[in-house]
Amino acid sequence: MFVFERNNNRKATLTPALNSIKTFLRDIANIPAGKKIHSHNFCQVIATDSQVKLGANCDDLMRDTMENFECISVQQANEHLAQGAQLVDIRDPQSYAMGHAAGSLHLSNDNLADFIAQANHDLPVLVMCYHGNSSKGAAQFLLGQGFNAAYSIDGGFDAWRAVFPTQVATGSV
Repeated sequence: MFVFERNNNRKATLTPALNSIKTFLRDIANIPAGKKIHSHNFCQVIATDSQVKLGANCDDLMRDTMENFECISVQQANEHLAQGAQLVDIRDPQSYAMGHAAGSLHLSNDNLADFIAQANHDLPVLVMCYHGNSSKGAAQFLLGQGFNAAYSIDGGFDAWRAVFPTQVATGSV
């Protein structure tokens, strides 16, 4: 799973989904972004200046933060595309080059900020990964960036290729 975060040089990056939990906890505790956050079996946010300490079960937080996006089948995704939805593929560049859903945009660290700034937030965004797991965190993140609707595609590209082999393109980004 991936989420958007800014690193030390202010470049947009994709990071593991646990950071979305950290961001959520930071927000509710009003903790400055520069403070260090530690994660163990429980998600904890610690701010030394404010002496705020929060702990929460990660499974409960992930379930709560992911209720807003929907998981859909590749058939449903294809229907959304026919109605003008945007399709992004978050797999690595080599996998994308070897095969991707025709018309998809390869979403990476390098173009994430541009995509968020330029995409039509009123159109649904469909997120595709390898098998439908990593796309969940990315879909949730995109909702948080102002998209009205975000969907994670169950089965990811593997399912897409199996159901729609004629709708697979090759080539680099």
